[in-house]
Amino acid sequence: MPTEMINTVILFEKDKADDQFWVETGYEEEDVESSVKTLDMEKDADYIKITEEWALKSKTFLAER
Repeated sequence: MPTEMINTVILFEKDKADDQFWVETGYEEEDVESSVKTLDMEKDADYIKITEEWALKSKTFLAER
């Protein structure tokens, strides 16, 4: 894949993931992000565990590409 296409692919995948999130939950990602900040959940142990799990999944996914 040409390097100039990488950003386009990333944006497309993000849009696809956002759409899938909305289909599954009925919420927009932006609403969730603002609620996390408002409720100060960034310091919550469960929230930290979830974000670490997804960071690892993302890293693994990108490494496989």
